[in-house]
Amino acid sequence: MDEAHKSSLSTDVLFEILKKVVAQRRDFKLIVTSVTLNALEAACYALAERIEQLISSTRKGKVEDGAHKCIVANNIVETYLTVDGIFYVIDTGYGKMKVYNPKMGMDALQVFLASRVVADQHAGRAGRIGPDTCYRLYTESSYLNEMLPTPVPETQRTNLGNVVLLLKSLKIDNLLDFDFMDPPPQENILNFMYQLWVIGALNNVGGLTDMGWKMVKFPLDPPLAKMLLTDE
Repeated sequence: MDEAHKSSLSTDVLFEILKKVVAQRRDFKLIVTSVTLNALEAACYALAERIEQLISSTRKGKVEDGAHKCIVANNIVETYLTVDGIFYVIDTGYGKMKVYNPKMGMDALQVFLASRVVADQHAGRAGRIGPDTCYRLYTESSYLNEMLPTPVPETQRTNLGNVVLLLKSLKIDNLLDFDFMDPPPQENILNFMYQLWVIGALNNVGGLTDMGWKMVKFPLDPPLAKMLLTDE
């Protein structure tokens, strides 16, 4: 499992499922890679650092002599990609995150202060092959007192409708006891279960209906999947 430090929704769910597989299959080896150990805490069975040489082939071509290279990007500094010739980073201290808006009933990209972990990643991207400088457009006080230590986990800020459907299809009945790495509020899980019941994906005892089983196959928000199936 790669990119475990990002604690994405898919990583969180997959990690718990694989933990159960490892417990039953002694011949199954699980390797988890992460940039920061604090995101995994004690949950990892094995850790391995990403090998920098593996991505050397993805580096960008050289810039002509005397020219300057300027990359305008949000999240390139949070990837493993090393771009040659970058010696300065200007960090605004902000970034975009996908957040579920219950009033709108949909996800939206919103601008938030970056976390201290992300800010440190920004600083580390300049000059990975030489001297570097990171110019931060915020104060040290903001870094220490306003930024969160780590980003808010995706499980605690996004739509869980598809996750509830997936777990139900895997015969995991009691979702409140599912061992998320970063557990969402139980009220969120119950709310999404109620929404799935309203659109006919769950029956009165919380099991998948025939419609629910069909909706699982669609990589869509459950209401959109229901709309397509109804139109069919």
